Amino acid sequence: MKVMYSKSIRETIGRNVTRYLEAQPDLKIPALAAKVGVKRQYIYAIKSGIVNVTIDKLEALARELNVETRDLLKEPKNGTRRRA
Repeated sequence: MKVMYSKSIRETIGRNVTRYLEAQPDLKIPALAAKVGVKRQYIYAIKSGIVNVTIDKLEALARELNVETRDLLKEPKNGTRRRA
């Protein structure tokens, strides 16, 4: 059986950034954006899953969110996978 994902990787990254950002109530979007070197609108676009994030920015996001880069790419364990 082939495993298909119903969401794009951009949406997965956006959900994970949102989740890890919410886990750090002292870290706000403007501060995260400044640390990563982007505008806050770009962080909102990442969270919405509408932009392609470069590997460099993905690594910077992970560093500032105190997670491994691969954690931002993972589907949630209770994810929206379906079997085809």
